[in-house]
Amino acid sequence: MFEALTLGVFEVGLSWSVVFGKLDAFRRAFRDFNIAKVAAMTDRDVDRLVQDPSIIRNRGKIRATIDKRARDEIRIAEPWRARQVL
Repeated sequence: MFEALTLGVFEVGLSWSVVFGKLDAFRRAFRDFNIAKVAAMTDRDVDRLVQDPSIIRNRGKIRATIDKRARDEIRIAEPWRARQVL
């Protein structure tokens, strides 16, 4: 789900073919869409990704993915994980 949300952020204003053409690069850049790893990314990571020509280098979209989506996903996923343990 996190991967789909992230790709949707980057697709805005572009075509899906552009986003899907960069899918492998997005997976590398956003740590295989591992929510905890993305949430731990820093401003330094944002600066690095803005310079990465293999992805869509929109600082706002990169920051939104790291700051908002990752943290929202963690809040959504945690109760689910707790139920799985019980």
